[in-house]
Amino acid sequence: MNLSRRFFISVNDTRYRDDPEYREKKLAYWRERASKMSPEERRAQHLKKKYGMTPAAYDELYEAQGGQCAICKESREVLDVDHDHETGTVRGLLCRGCNTAIGKLGDSVSGLARALRYLEGAV
Repeated sequence: MNLSRRFFISVNDTRYRDDPEYREKKLAYWRERASKMSPEERRAQHLKKKYGMTPAAYDELYEAQGGQCAICKESREVLDVDHDHETGTVRGLLCRGCNTAIGKLGDSVSGLARALRYLEGAV
């Protein structure tokens, strides 16, 4: 499972969780480290840590989708990485609106089916 650093620390590091001074020292270290990184380095770190993918893998997926959201097919310069929250598996790239919509529906087929039934009944 692909777990974020924040989740890993909050669950496994009781000192980080229980000692505010230690936590602030760690956060200051990470802020300082991040401030020295180039935007490309921050992007690479974010993609690797959160989704387990490289910038090259993102770019390859972006090109495979033609720079379009996998749901609405709108072209966007930047697309969000959509992933299964239980397995960490990347499903594709979505625009912010579509990514938010499926998140609000609980990332589930049943949630989407309920929304579809609602829309069909409301029309």
